[in-house]
Amino acid sequence: MNRKFFIGVGLGWMCTVLLLIGLSQVGVARGADRAATTTLITQTLALALPDSPAGGGGGGDLGTTFSYQGMLKKDGTPFTGNCDMRFKLYDAQSTVVPITTATPLPYPVPVNNGLFTTWINFGDQFTGQYRYLEADVSCPVSGSPIWQTLSPRQVLYGAPYALSLRPGATISGTTSPALLIISSQINGYGLYGEGPGRGVYGYSPNGIGVVGNALNGPLGGTGVSGSGSTGVRGTGTSYGVSGNGLVGVYGESSSDTGYGVYGYNSSNTGAGVKGQGSLGPGVSGTGTYTGVTGLANASNSSITYGVYGRAYSINGFGTYGYSLGGTGAAGVSYNGNALYGYNQGQARNQAALLVFNTNPVNGVTAYITNTSNYATAHFANHSTGEVLYLQNGGTDISGTGGGDFIKAVNHPEADAQFRVLTSGEVRSDVGFNTPAADFAEMLPATAGLEPGDVLVIGSDGKLTRSLEPYQSTVVGVYSTRPGFIAGGQMEGEPLGKVPLAVVGVVPVKVTSENGVIQPGDLLTTSSTPGYAMKAGSRPAVGTVIGKALASLKNSTGLILMLVTLQ
Repeated sequence: MNRKFFIGVGLGWMCTVLLLIGLSQVGVARGADRAATTTLITQTLALALPDSPAGGGGGGDLGTTFSYQGMLKKDGTPFTGNCDMRFKLYDAQSTVVPITTATPLPYPVPVNNGLFTTWINFGDQFTGQYRYLEADVSCPVSGSPIWQTLSPRQVLYGAPYALSLRPGATISGTTSPALLIISSQINGYGLYGEGPGRGVYGYSPNGIGVVGNALNGPLGGTGVSGSGSTGVRGTGTSYGVSGNGLVGVYGESSSDTGYGVYGYNSSNTGAGVKGQGSLGPGVSGTGTYTGVTGLANASNSSITYGVYGRAYSINGFGTYGYSLGGTGAAGVSYNGNALYGYNQGQARNQAALLVFNTNPVNGVTAYITNTSNYATAHFANHSTGEVLYLQNGGTDISGTGGGDFIKAVNHPEADAQFRVLTSGEVRSDVGFNTPAADFAEMLPATAGLEPGDVLVIGSDGKLTRSLEPYQSTVVGVYSTRPGFIAGGQMEGEPLGKVPLAVVGVVPVKVTSENGVIQPGDLLTTSSTPGYAMKAGSRPAVGTVIGKALASLKNSTGLILMLVTLQ
């Protein structure tokens, strides 16, 4: 005789099994151990339940195991004994292949007077979609064991409040906030999200999608904290990320190439990251190496900004940089830069620092003040280019239409002490002071001449060395280091010219062939090429080049001479 066991709602024929599907209440709230609530289970059931695998009420996380309870009858009579049971989970009533299977604990399942309870663990399979449970049972009878599949499959329903956590669920309410999550741990998280896409996503049509508030943390608390390749990323039509507090938004990245806070803006007028403060800074960056980094990746010719600052206040700052200088506590030296620019541009409009001013009246492109005893601006070029390159609006060699290249004034600004006009003219209130003491003129000359040579006019009109005593074509001396040069070229070195000292004090080559030279002696050309000698009394007119300022007793040498052509 075949005996049949059933788990289901008893309808009367050979045998009946009553199942209490209390587990259907945990379809969404995974790991919740739900007791049956139907009237088919009475207090008698509690006396028949074995201990739970977890020990019941222990500490730690609840896990994904849930209870399954029911009543088993054989031929209408409650069964007592141990039965084998196996469970399968499906995503539809008619699906052939199960999602997963599970063996209950304990195994086999003890049944006492028809009542049993067991525990099933399908893992993380309850993600908000419908799930159907199918059970097989085999109880010992005389003869071979018989497995019976109980049908139909039972649909597992969620507990009402657990439905608010299903995928795509909306949490809303008339109070603010609609969802409040609190962690009592000092280093814990009120809300923690992780995923291949968005860990935490918040959206609000008028307000703020995500607000974070912490009572403990750096500087008293961190509203929103992000850590990773991209710590916090916000995208929005108004604000990507909004933070309010001692630390509004705090981002930390452990990657060398990641971002603590990353803001993205797809419009031309918005901002990826915007900071606004009523009294303090809108955006403040602190880092071991870099406080705030801005990067623009546009590959076309459009104007892009790594960091863009704008201030509408008359006394405001579009971009403000501050760095501590000097020596701080414990002798620590601070030598940072308030503003640092670096690039590898190849043209003037690709400079490390590029500044524009569009005010046509009183605008100033750069205004720099200094209260130290060092220079206000220090320019250095360690290659062969100009250290300072000035350009005005002049349109021709006279500088028509251009302003002064340089205008230097004292603090009252009532008088210009020094000016370089657009024409190139240089003006000074007190003249020019230089260690060099001669005035030189750049004139065509033969090759091979040296500073200190006595020069005459050659037959071709070029300067050349003197060759004989009392040469009437003598014109001066090759200037060693002229204080002022006339006739030079603005760009490059003059080709085929040398500086001829015509006024002032200049070193000159001399010889004692006409006697010992004493200070005040007139000097003229000698038989030694390029050397001057004592002129003696009554030299011919046009042969004297100057007066000696030092003495020479014998042989040859180099002395200072006052140029006085006679």
